[in-house]
Order: sequence, then structure tokens, then C-alpha cells
Amino acid sequence: MATFNVLVLEHQEKKDGKFNVKVRITHKRVTVYNNTTYFVTKSQLKGNFEFKDRNIINTKNDLEKSYYQEANKMGEEINLYNARELADQLQARVSKAGDGTINFIAFGKTYIEKLIKLGRGSYAAKFTRAINNLVDFFGRDNVLTTEINHKNLDKLEEFLKTPRDYTRINQFGNEVTYHSDGAKNGIIDTMSCIRKLFNEAKNEFNDEEHDDIKIKNSPFNKYKVGKAIGDPEEKSVKPAHIKMIRDYKDIRPGSRMELGRDLFMLSFYLIGMNTADMFNVTEVKNGRIDYMRAKTTGRRKDKAFISIKIEPEAQELIDKYRDLTGKKIFRFHEMYSTSKVFNSMLNVGLLQLVANLKIAEDVRLYYARHSWATIARNVCRVSKDDVSLAMNHVDRAHAVTDIYIKKDWDILDEANLKVLQFFRESEENSTDFLALL
Repeated sequence: MATFNVLVLEHQEKKDGKFNVKVRITHKRVTVYNNTTYFVTKSQLKGNFEFKDRNIINTKNDLEKSYYQEANKMGEEINLYNARELADQLQARVSKAGDGTINFIAFGKTYIEKLIKLGRGSYAAKFTRAINNLVDFFGRDNVLTTEINHKNLDKLEEFLKTPRDYTRINQFGNEVTYHSDGAKNGIIDTMSCIRKLFNEAKNEFNDEEHDDIKIKNSPFNKYKVGKAIGDPEEKSVKPAHIKMIRDYKDIRPGSRMELGRDLFMLSFYLIGMNTADMFNVTEVKNGRIDYMRAKTTGRRKDKAFISIKIEPEAQELIDKYRDLTGKKIFRFHEMYSTSKVFNSMLNVGLLQLVANLKIAEDVRLYYARHSWATIARNVCRVSKDDVSLAMNHVDRAHAVTDIYIKKDWDILDEANLKVLQFFRESEENSTDFLALL
């Protein structure tokens, strides 16, 4: 009778200090090993290299149970194989067996790789943050689907609210330690991504038609992803403060502060264009900047296409940061390795600028988008439908009707002109008037 034992091999410590969890298979007096997707650190092991972490012990028990169950199903057939052949057979069978052996982190990373290959890097970044948060919470990169339960999700939410330091690998391959004061709306993003990944895992491993259910738990029946904290106005910058940002001159040329100021205003002038799109946009034609919004292009039939008329305020900044090689519209791709780094650096500069201006509100570049929408609706009285068009949102309530209506970019142009005209005309009025809004 074959025997199975889940363990680590003391002499196979990796450079990062981790040990691969292996299954030892002994059959016909020959011993071989199967690798698994699980890794542990010395902190999860006793001095004799046996497991002491309760979750890993549960994993050990589940794996050994699965191997014995699959071996019993083989019956007398098991004697037809040598040790290596049996190990390969059982590894294939157990990988299909179910809940207790599915590594949710490994599945998440595979899903992220698929998104990146599809050109959805910004969308993949959200899932990467969610997976990183799970690894931080559990303290390991092997988390079973059975461990994604409503109790652990409640604990994860509390964990994310707590101030903490965490380590990530930067674009140069170096470890960098960051500090979080505790997430707010970021929790919603993390939990939404985990829910999406869990549903994708169930689609991948479960076959309801043939009653083959490998992932049996449904944690999101009890745990509910909450609503975003706070009011949209918290992300809307007052017109007076936008004017202060625009007009601030005490800046060293080429500094991050200058980049933060210019790009916040450029985003505002272009109806909330984000950094990923600024980094990649390639087409200006007939006085318009045309692009497919990276955040949603992969989820829409129209590829989230939008066309914005370039007003004089925007043209000045486009000329300032133009890519002279003609490869793209802006030269940001020559200044920074990725759009993520680009976004991070300009936000650092923007925060410095806001601190110098003694503006109490925390300002990020994407606040320009919220600010444009708020001013368009509340100050310039642009209709909600037209604001939605300008934000490039999908109106699900009128999805069928929209099939028959060709988009009229003139509506968007008129809305943007009203917002920019408000600031042009305010130059003739007192700043007190702006401060009231």
C-alpha cells in the first residue's frame, strides 16, 4: 500500500527563505516527491521542521486525505505504476479534486497575468493590490479557497482599516517599505476584487452541469461588500482652490510640483482624463484628442472611446509636454517607466503644492475628474445625462435606446466650454465669489 506524507525538506530552503511544501509518496519501497503550490517560512515551522502554523497543518491534512482518497479510487490499478508514475497520476487527480487543495493566491496571479496579456494593465493593478493585501493578512502566499470565508473577510476588512507598514517590490526589483494609515474606500476595491476572483475561480473549477463542485463555499452570501465611505464632494476640489493650483508660480521648472500642477489642470481641461490615458494617448486630429479610456475599454463594446475638443487652456499644456518624436502625444513615456510611476510622482508633487498653498483638503490627480463633474452639474447646470456622457459612463437604464443614438460630441464640447468659461469669467469677479462655491 502506498503511503503519503506532506512535509518540507530542510536542505531545500530557497534564497528568499521559503520552503516548498511537498508530498512524499512511498510506493513499492521507492520514495519520490511532488511539489505543491504552497510555500512556508521558518516562522511557520518548529525546530524539527514540522509544521506549527494551524492553517498549514490543515493544508497538510487536506492534501494527505486527498492523496489517500484518490489512491483508494484506483484500486488494484495502483500496482500497475512505479512510484514516479503513481505520483504523477495522483498529482493530476488531486489537482482536479476540489476545495481543500485550490490555492486562491496562485489562481489570482494567473488571472492577473491573463489581464496583462489582454492589455488591461490598470485593471490588473487593482487585483494585484487585492492579492497583496490577502498575502499581508494571512502572512503567506498559499491561501486555500476554503479560507476565503465570511469570518476571514470580516477580519481582513478590520486589518485593512488598521495603520500598518507593508513591503512591496518596486519597478527596479527592490523591496520598498510603505506606511498606510488605514484604508477607507480602498477596502471596497479590495473586497470587490476578491469577490470577482472568487467567482472566477468557481467558474473555472466548478461544473454544475455534471454536479462536479470543487469550490463549495459561498462566502459572499454572508459577507457583503460595503458602499464607499464619504460623500463625492470629498473628492471635489473647490473652484477657488482649483484657481489657486492653476495660478501658483513659486515652482522650480522641471520639478514634481510643476508636474503636479500642470497635470491636475490638464486633466481638468480634458474632462478628467486620467494618467494611464495621458501616458498612452497617441492621436490628436482636427483639434480633438481621441482615445479609448483604459479603465473600461475591455468591458465595453464601444471600447470606451471618447473624443474631446482641445480648448486653448489645454493646448498650452499639450504643447508644453508634447512628445517631439511623434510616437505619442505626450513625452511622459520618456520621463517615467510606467504610467503607475508617472501617476505616483505627479501626485507627490501635487501634495507638495497643496501643502504650500495651505489647502486643507487632500488632493489627488483623479480629483480633477470629480471636480469637473461637480462644477458642471452644480455650478454650470449641465444635465446629469450630459455629465454622464462627459464622464464616458454607460447608462444602463437606457442601454437599449443608446444602440440607436449616435454620440454627438458637440454636447460634450458645450458642457466643457461652460465649465472653462466659468473660470474665464470669474477672472473679472472677486475671489470671494469663487470661495463661496
